Amino acid sequence: TGALAADPLGFGNVGIQDINGDGVFDANDAFTSTARRRTLELGPRTGIFDTDYWQYVLGVRGSLPGDASNWNYDVSYQRGESDFVETRDGFTNLTNLAAGINTVSATECISVTGTVTEAPCTPINVFGPVGSITDQQRADGYFIAIASDIRKATQAIYHASIDGSFEQIKLPTADSGLAVAFGIERMELTASSSPDECLKLAPASCQGGAGGNRLPVNGAYSSDEFFVEAALPLIQGRDGFENVDLELGFRSSDFDVQGSTESWKAGVSWEIFDGFRVRFMQQQAVRVANVGELFRPVTTGLDNATFDPCSIGNPNPPQPGTDLYDRCIQTGMLPTQVGVVPDIISGQINVFSGTNPNALPSPEEADTTTIGFVWETEFGDVPLSVSLDYYDIEIQDYIDTPSGQEALDTCYVLGDPICLAGVVRIGGSMGETGTGVPAYYTNFERFQAEGIDLVVNTSFDLGNIGELSLSLNAHKYLTNEFLTTPLSSVVDCNGIYGTSCDPVPEFRSTLRGQWVRGDYDASLLWRHIGAMDAQANEADALFSAFRTVDANNYFDLTFGYTWNDTVRFSLLIANIADEDPPILGNETGSTSFNSGNTFPSLFDTMGRVYSASVKLSF
Repeated sequence: TGALAADPLGFGNVGIQDINGDGVFDANDAFTSTARRRTLELGPRTGIFDTDYWQYVLGVRGSLPGDASNWNYDVSYQRGESDFVETRDGFTNLTNLAAGINTVSATECISVTGTVTEAPCTPINVFGPVGSITDQQRADGYFIAIASDIRKATQAIYHASIDGSFEQIKLPTADSGLAVAFGIERMELTASSSPDECLKLAPASCQGGAGGNRLPVNGAYSSDEFFVEAALPLIQGRDGFENVDLELGFRSSDFDVQGSTESWKAGVSWEIFDGFRVRFMQQQAVRVANVGELFRPVTTGLDNATFDPCSIGNPNPPQPGTDLYDRCIQTGMLPTQVGVVPDIISGQINVFSGTNPNALPSPEEADTTTIGFVWETEFGDVPLSVSLDYYDIEIQDYIDTPSGQEALDTCYVLGDPICLAGVVRIGGSMGETGTGVPAYYTNFERFQAEGIDLVVNTSFDLGNIGELSLSLNAHKYLTNEFLTTPLSSVVDCNGIYGTSCDPVPEFRSTLRGQWVRGDYDASLLWRHIGAMDAQANEADALFSAFRTVDANNYFDLTFGYTWNDTVRFSLLIANIADEDPPILGNETGSTSFNSGNTFPSLFDTMGRVYSASVKLSF
């Protein structure tokens, strides 16, 4: 017990309730606190994703009559719909959990009016060790919340185009004339999300540990587009210039929400001699924000962060008179709280994410350069095809949301005034329900990806034994980096994983060997995923075994049989060596990719998997 007037730390007695009004905190009073516990006894957290999709295309195509018979037309209507249902189970029911904690004995609970009640009452002990939550409480399901979200999307495309050639428009050095295609399109897109009442419960839904709440999304937009493409032979049938073609393209789009955009391409294809071709292409592409990025309500959610600059975790605590100290105070902290409040827990903080209607993201623009060659030849009876391409893609004003750590850095390191104004702390902390930092959809500076693609194909005739073919696909990143603001540092993600970097292997490859004899076939696929390292600024905080990931190799075996050219039976044994995924720990990398202490979207997590399929062709 203690006098409520005594408040040496300046916390303002947050959470203390002086029920009897005597000015003293004693056994007759109460306080509120955040309970943090993994409720392992209630079972695993699971998610079921059910998707139904259908699409149809109706249209006509043919040749124009009369003298324009070398011109073709294509008119079509396409419509598709996707229905997606997400069901989440195994999370704690926060409302019932609070009722079960607020007890005065093993059989008595405190009602919402403050009176003691015996029924309904299901006390739960979240302060004991594993096992203090009983099997019966799990079986009853009272403390488990099930939630669902239904998402729908529709797309309709109206298309009309004409293509043909102007044989009278040609260069003296070429035998063929100008080929063109032009047309119009209209696209109509709708999307919606309908979370149940559990997920809509602000600010953190009814599911403990699942993050923030969700609110319904319902939006639509349409576009009217015009496009034209042209191919002009420059040189044909000359020594060293078998075929040199110029390729051009232009598209103008008018979006009812985002306005007008333009994209284009220009390239040259040069066949130096028969079978060897060099190609170069420069393109500018545009992407407008989608329905979720334009119409999503602002909600609270969890995102990745490792360090609160205003907390006790800062090895150089903010001092009065410094910019960081002033920014901590500006976001609602008391002087006695700066550098004292707890640091971030479990590598996550609350963020306020969604669409700011007063600052919609503008279209992002990508400049792409590709250059490479294709070589097709034969060595005796052995055909060989090799293609090697270099690409450089740079996206300006790319649309995204900052991670929790990026939002914290924008506020406290860069001192962005809009970001600082949106920070919410309770008791100076960032760990309570209702706290958070703004992380809206916005335009960041740039994203760049640069790399090399290699494709090699060959085959061998084995006579009566059949035919063996080999196919290699390899990719190497030269650059994978992004810059969020002009004052930020460039983040290099090439071969890196972390809270700011999705796992990006620097090198990946697949090698497939396939044997075919009549109606029978078999293939062996080798999947190679290169080694990776943790982000340099996060590696020291990780257990040493989680700072690097060795290269991973998987082998898949497939057997197939085709009957009467209409039915194909196949058996797949994936990961035949039963390789386990690397274990990386709970706080390694982004929670968007880290699930079950590994990266399941990159590595095989199920071990050896058997699957069978039947395909009918009509």
